[in-house]
Amino acid sequence: MDAPTKEEIEQVFKKLKYVSGNKVCFDCNKVNPTWSSVTFGVFICLDCSSKHRNLGVHLSFVRSIDLDKWTWVQLRAMQTGGNSNAKAFFTSNGCSTNDSVEKYNSRAARYIERSWKTYPKKHNKDLGNSCIWTQRQRPQRQKKLISLREC
Repeated sequence: MDAPTKEEIEQVFKKLKYVSGNKVCFDCNKVNPTWSSVTFGVFICLDCSSKHRNLGVHLSFVRSIDLDKWTWVQLRAMQTGGNSNAKAFFTSNGCSTNDSVEKYNSRAARYIERSWKTYPKKHNKDLGNSCIWTQRQRPQRQKKLISLREC
């Protein structure tokens, strides 16, 4: 499968930036984040990207929205994730801390990383190089978020 072109990457992020939850940093709520954690599918600001880099790539893999090259699987992770989905998941699993080290080392973070890692790969096979998902193609999130307390 070919790597996405710069234009395709810009097209994906242009659409994702219109989602209200993605207009602010996931960790500190600064406006207009230009970085992302592919691991969690969230948008973060420059300051928080350095915190994520300090956590290590085994916890949070960070990419610049504008400067880095992306793969289709990484773009799918961003399309299926999003700040609102991640925030709802962390909150529903009792992880409401703002401390990055504690949040991204939590049980909820490990679970979301494992489950969201396979989700984009599955849908990348289905959709191939389709740049923007239509409403019909877009994978549907579960109506109820899975709670770790139920597992």
